[in-house]
Amino acid sequence: MSIFCWFSRDVSPVDVEGVHNVFSEEELLNAIYGKPYSTVIPVCHDISREARIRLKSKALPCILEIRPSINDISLKVSIKNALAPCVFKENVHTSHDHIESRSFSIIDSRLCDRYRNLSEYAVIRRMVHASGDFEIADMIYFSPGAIERGIEAFKRNSKVIADVKMVVSGITSDAVCAIDDPLTIALHKSTGRTRASCAIDILSDSLSSSIIVIGNAPTALDRVIELCELKQIKPAVVIGCPVGFVGAAESKERLIESEIPCISLRGSRGGSAVAAAATNALYRLSKSSE
Repeated sequence: MSIFCWFSRDVSPVDVEGVHNVFSEEELLNAIYGKPYSTVIPVCHDISREARIRLKSKALPCILEIRPSINDISLKVSIKNALAPCVFKENVHTSHDHIESRSFSIIDSRLCDRYRNLSEYAVIRRMVHASGDFEIADMIYFSPGAIERGIEAFKRNSKVIADVKMVVSGITSDAVCAIDDPLTIALHKSTGRTRASCAIDILSDSLSSSIIVIGNAPTALDRVIELCELKQIKPAVVIGCPVGFVGAAESKERLIESEIPCISLRGSRGGSAVAAAATNALYRLSKSSE
């Protein structure tokens, strides 16, 4: 993604965030026609009419003309305003890494000063990123020691158990889900319980010391809590973020009030992407602390 600016003869280019290079007109045209310009933001001083026509013919995302009457402050604002809509415009010239990096910069500008616990913030920022919602930052709950237990579990290569396949798809590390297992389907048909709840029973022998990730089904989280209360399982940590208006908030409050090490998101919000994001944050923390 490129933004091409030219300055009138009476205006000198200034140091503005996002403007990486100052090129002559010849260099500018060479940059456009001679090499890929996806990561170049050239600025040209006193561009000719012919060059303007050639630039416009390239159908560039933005061309900004700076006139002599503009002052330095207005100049910076003009360039930043020109940069803003193009930063997020997704096209063939925008890389995934660039979008992600820019997204985290926006999140950090709003949130990072509020948190002293860097490990908790690493989880929060990824959950906010996955949800696109700053408001959830204040709804995220960490039980004492939950992050440390999650990190240690990843270092031990503990199993990651998810309630649905969508959660598995979003997790960076290996994860398992039994919702389509024939045994799960048979148990569901014989008991009338939800498949997500039955899948937890099918995997019950693998749940102790594991990382359990619930991003969709409150009935799965309820079953995890029940098995913990019955002392049948003892997971390393439970990431409980089921979403919805029926049972989700209640199951999460039950988790928070329990003695189970957990990370959760209060209320009806949550979902597979948010649960996977919290899991991935723990996985990254485990790798960075090695």
